[in-house]
Amino acid sequence: MTRLAALLAASLVFIACTQAADQPQEPSAAPERLLHGDWKGGACLGDWTFKADGSYDLRHYTPGNNHLTGTWKVRWDALPPTLVLTCKTSDDADLVGKTWEVKVVQLDKEVFIYEHSGGPPLRCTREPNAEDKELSALQGTWTPLQYEERGQTIEGDGRHVLRHIFQGSKVIVRLDGETVAEGKIVVDATQNPKHLDLQFPSGQSHSLIYVRAGDYIIYSGNRNATRPIEFATGTANGGEYLMAWKIEK
Repeated sequence: MTRLAALLAASLVFIACTQAADQPQEPSAAPERLLHGDWKGGACLGDWTFKADGSYDLRHYTPGNNHLTGTWKVRWDALPPTLVLTCKTSDDADLVGKTWEVKVVQLDKEVFIYEHSGGPPLRCTREPNAEDKELSALQGTWTPLQYEERGQTIEGDGRHVLRHIFQGSKVIVRLDGETVAEGKIVVDATQNPKHLDLQFPSGQSHSLIYVRAGDYIIYSGNRNATRPIEFATGTANGGEYLMAWKIEK
């Protein structure tokens, strides 16, 4: 194997069966779907995106910080299976048209361990998806800064303290230090503006759009109704309420 092929092979990841079988058979497509998404391979090994359509995108590869795109497929003629990658485009012309094969020996939800001919096992870790990253940014205690309801600014009387606490995928609503409700958080960070749903066991749900700047949040929402499409209240496209919050980590 050439030095170039060895370097590229060292950066490849794929799905593997952790237990061998006497007579390998073609598996279902379900294990291969676990590969889809973003992975970090460490210094010079690159950041990979494996897509469901059988294409990949590789950035920050080698000390030259190269960018490659191409196709991937898995060959199941033996165990462990073989990941086959073909480079279609690159800022390094010598890589275009090259095909590499890597044996993959282990998989879990967060880590792939793989090896290439003559090399030690190598490790790649899964990059959090957009929802996980955004949910992580929303963790903490939310303190209200401003509240509008149906076009009217609502002033607090100073006697009651409201807090929303985001813990994992759970929201805890506290009033004057007492928990009055707990619910589920659902984030869709792929939308513009982003979507946030608060779902409570009572059946009440809040459909929100929001924008975040650091630890500050502004959202517009409706209760048990269609999600608003603008940051306003008292308008046809706005929400029932509009709130500004600060997150205290």
